[in-house]
Amino acid sequence: MTGSGRGLGRAYALALAKLGCPVVVNSPPRPGGASATAVADAITAAGGKATAHVGSTSDADGARAAVDATIAAFGRIDILVINAGIILNKPFLETTQDDLDTMLAVHFGGPFAAVQRAYAFMLKQGFGRIVLTGTGSASFGLENQSAYASAKAAMVGLCNVLKLETRSADVLVNVVLPVAPPLGRTPATARIAAMFGPTGNRLDPSWVAPLICLLASDACPGTGGVYSAVGGRYARVFTAVSRGWTAKGDEPPSLEEIAAHTDEILNESGYLVPRSIIGEIEAAADTLRGDG
Repeated sequence: MTGSGRGLGRAYALALAKLGCPVVVNSPPRPGGASATAVADAITAAGGKATAHVGSTSDADGARAAVDATIAAFGRIDILVINAGIILNKPFLETTQDDLDTMLAVHFGGPFAAVQRAYAFMLKQGFGRIVLTGTGSASFGLENQSAYASAKAAMVGLCNVLKLETRSADVLVNVVLPVAPPLGRTPATARIAAMFGPTGNRLDPSWVAPLICLLASDACPGTGGVYSAVGGRYARVFTAVSRGWTAKGDEPPSLEEIAAHTDEILNESGYLVPRSIIGEIEAAADTLRGDG
């Protein structure tokens, strides 16, 4: 489990260990000692089984090393939770190329390598659960998070492809969009806390952990899902395409013609949730033929 020395990752590690899962707790080296060691020690002190892996997973070699450490410790890898990450809050016009490169490395480059390593092993053993961490700011937007949200959005893209490429019925990949903001970490934190008022304790990472446990378990409802966890409310998040408007005739529509049908294009009352882009294309073709 990457990035599990504190915050959300720590809560996930403790919850999975409580269910009897042996856990490899990963965190980067920090002044005063790696937080992964403290979490692993807490798990073993409570009677669980855990080991710490200290190392950054923001590059491909480090990410693969974390997966390899898990296999070396326990002989297999059944669950991979990609949680490591850092938040960047900057207006779009102030975001530098270095900022973007850092976000892509931490939130996509390293995770891509870790998933690839674990996914290959899981396919061979015929079982696996991969839980990726996205963000609601990628799905729904949040000011000052252009680089962070853009990098996190890649997790949903990766999940959408793996759900189609997976040849094993019991290797499942899903994405979680958690909301558990540490106080003072982002400008939106105070606003979010105010929304929950006296029930603000529900923003603690421990309220996200049950969803991680579900997606990591035999009871996982399927693959290719994106799930939101906000204050004890757990919900599916999905991308849909509206019925739209289909131009007739043998020539592309004019600007005036397509503008005249904007209401139909924007109408959300009927929609399709395609399993893949092929499904969306097929639906468009059916509409043109009059089948849809």
